[in-house]
Amino acid sequence: MALCHVEAIETIAKKHQLKVIYDAAHSFWVNYKGKSIFNNGDISTCSFHATKLFHTAEGGAMFTNNADLQQQLFYSHNFGHNGPLAFYGLGINGKMSELQAAMGLAVLPYMKDILVERKKVVDYYNQQLDFSKLKSIKIRKNTVWNYSYYPIIFENEAQLLRVEKALKENEILPRRYFYPSLNTIEYTKGKVMPISESVASSILCLPLYVGLSNEDLNKIVSVINT
Repeated sequence: MALCHVEAIETIAKKHQLKVIYDAAHSFWVNYKGKSIFNNGDISTCSFHATKLFHTAEGGAMFTNNADLQQQLFYSHNFGHNGPLAFYGLGINGKMSELQAAMGLAVLPYMKDILVERKKVVDYYNQQLDFSKLKSIKIRKNTVWNYSYYPIIFENEAQLLRVEKALKENEILPRRYFYPSLNTIEYTKGKVMPISESVASSILCLPLYVGLSNEDLNKIVSVINT
């Protein structure tokens, strides 16, 4: 969601006494105007799945500046317990395991190095891809980005499928994240949304990870630019 809409949404929510929960799954280490993106809304959620920048293999975190909500979130993820013999209310077993915590502790000290290396890959794509027929992600001014994904948008799905096929023939595996447009999933019974449907059908995420060699990057870019 565009940050320019955040203030309007939260104003409306406050007026109608609603809680705003943001899906900030990909937003670890992202800052806007010097503040963590997790400050937005009443609650922001972050995923620690293995595909994310910082991960614990599985799991995640919830962030809030509201003390009452923090207490509710805490007991809700811990069976609803209020100590060993009492309960606040309903809850689930949403706790992180020791193995997951160990994975997170193993990754965390390397976060700055991970960001530096991922930025190198992003810079290479930015400099070498032919954007005459592509669009790339645009980072809002005053944002500290985390280089989590590198999506490119083709002119149409046919072009995407041609490039995807050529990449796979070269043993390069991109991902069609953000597809399909959620309004097209049967159980949502969504309305027609031509812009969302067009972008979702034309977007492809390129390989982006620490250790991606210049040789492989050159191969990726060459296939796409051909």
